[in-house]
Amino acid sequence: ETAGAPVVELLDTSRWRVETRNIGELNIGRVEVGQEAIVRVMAFRGEEQRGRVMAISPIAVVQQGDTTYTVMIELEPYSHQLQVISRF
Repeated sequence: ETAGAPVVELLDTSRWRVETRNIGELNIGRVEVGQEAIVRVMAFRGEEQRGRVMAISPIAVVQQGDTTYTVMIELEPYSHQLQVISRF
């Protein structure tokens, strides 16, 4: 253990945000801040979760010839209890 290292880390789990990095350049023009979004949560058998676009990165990422953008989506309150798992 290191002196001055945090002992406990508190997280605000009342809101969940999802960051996606795969919005292609052909589709990014149809995405707007404030727009409703649907996210499929594969950990819950592909259930859909609604949310809103909170931010769109103005900088594209080019990887292996694909140009994509990062979009941040804030999820609406969810019926399942999403949990954060920490290892100490």
